Amino acid sequence: MLYSVTGSVRASAKEARRAEEDIESARRAGRLAPTAAPSAANLEKIGYSRDEAIKYATAYEVYQSAKVMAQQDEIMDGFGSNGGEEFLSYLQTGESMIIGKDNAWKKWYDNTSGRLIRIQNDDGSWSGHHCITSPVFCTATCLLILSVNNDVEKLTVLGAK
Repeated sequence: MLYSVTGSVRASAKEARRAEEDIESARRAGRLAPTAAPSAANLEKIGYSRDEAIKYATAYEVYQSAKVMAQQDEIMDGFGSNGGEEFLSYLQTGESMIIGKDNAWKKWYDNTSGRLIRIQNDDGSWSGHHCITSPVFCTATCLLILSVNNDVEKLTVLGAK
């Protein structure tokens, strides 16, 4: 479940961001009500073709749902122990939230970094307990997660139109 959910977050982040930014722009311009959501109907109202509106509204909904699921303990626990796949999934979620200009990434970061620190080996490394078990791979991935805050600018640019 973890891999599916984080893959969905990653795959939909850029389109979700575009839909949200375009709706926000239309709200500010008075073309939509201040509470208008990034729905297919609203995206059509602001100029998206029907097919585009459906695509972007769906991406927005998938992103919103998947990002919440990806942070639930029962999902983050993966197989019940840590492996490199879990670490990669955490990284995908965080990067996706930053790409999507989702300020909730800061809460994700606090929770995930706390989780990583709790499972860190005594020598400062991380190891996987199934599938990808390499301490080198797991440590490198955990360090990428813990330093994702240094990549905000670059990831935000990646998510731009």
